[in-house]
Amino acid sequence: MVKNHGIVAIIYGGTQVSEDFRDHKVADAWFQNKYSQRLMQKDLEVTTKYRYDEKFQTGGTFGVNYAGMGGKLLAFNYRTIFWTEAQRQDLQQNLVVNHYLKQFNEETIRTRQQATCGEPCAAVCKKMHGIFKKDYEPYQTMGPLCGIFDQRAAEKLNHHCDAMGFDAISGGGCWPG
Repeated sequence: MVKNHGIVAIIYGGTQVSEDFRDHKVADAWFQNKYSQRLMQKDLEVTTKYRYDEKFQTGGTFGVNYAGMGGKLLAFNYRTIFWTEAQRQDLQQNLVVNHYLKQFNEETIRTRQQATCGEPCAAVCKKMHGIFKKDYEPYQTMGPLCGIFDQRAAEKLNHHCDAMGFDAISGGGCWPG
């Protein structure tokens, strides 16, 4: 990396983990003392949103955020902040819940197109549809914030933004100056 790209990194800090803590019995004892739960139980509890939340009938930040936001939806380059609560609720129900979120649930959640990032956790936080990873932030900024309420169109826009070397979250969240 240094020779070809001039990139060097030095990392300081961290905690030395004793070999004892790698033993799941030690970790379970610590979690039992702190949370009255085993490590896996606590892990499952705090990662519900990322897997499947029965309360919302969806999963991941994409699904849970859209299912639970109601009239707090930001769309059309933030112009919805000037709309009435009823107008925002109507937009949320008709274009997000009944289409945008519905597509996500049918294509990703129901078909269990999800995986972990490689870490040993229960979150299965990577929600996929084909080659597209469905994260809430870029699919919000390159979706409803841009006035797009269809997964295919949002996928194209996210992909194009990414291919051009831009961060989709920043690209879709620009306020006209």
